[in-house]
Amino acid sequence: MVYPKVSILWVNCNSEKIINVVLESIYTILNLNYPNYEVIIVDNGSTDKSFDKIKQVIESHVSSDIRIKVIKLDRNMGFNTANNIAFQARDKDSRYVVLLNND
Repeated sequence: MVYPKVSILWVNCNSEKIINVVLESIYTILNLNYPNYEVIIVDNGSTDKSFDKIKQVIESHVSSDIRIKVIKLDRNMGFNTANNIAFQARDKDSRYVVLLNND
């Protein structure tokens, strides 16, 4: 069976107040039962500690099967721009794109 490539674009901004939900979401994404996907996380200029906590989870996840990119923006560029930045960073062979965020 052929599994088309999927890019999951996940935008974060100042999510420390709901960090347990955020981390659960990321754990779930990293443990999907699908063999051909990548995860691109864009931090949209967070000023709390949410980016550091998310980065710890990503760094502790050891899997050679999942391509993970983390992009840290210096300031909040807006939801659309953050998604566009993630979209530009995706694998060009991706057939599907999933947009997620911490709202």
